[in-house]
Amino acid sequence: MYFLPHGKVLDASQEMVAVGLCNIVGSMFGSYPVNASFSRAAVGGASGVKTPLAGIYTGK
Repeated sequence: MYFLPHGKVLDASQEMVAVGLCNIVGSMFGSYPVNASFSRAAVGGASGVKTPLAGIYTGK
């Protein structure tokens, strides 16, 4: 768990479960493997990011 400003908590285990489920379901349809950047999620949460659009901005 990461403790963020403003009393919020970021639960990394929830993100790991979501990535795992996406890989399981994606394997049934021949998709590319899904991965996650937990450090990017923690930094985004700490900096006050409010939408998933920040991932597009910071992604490579």
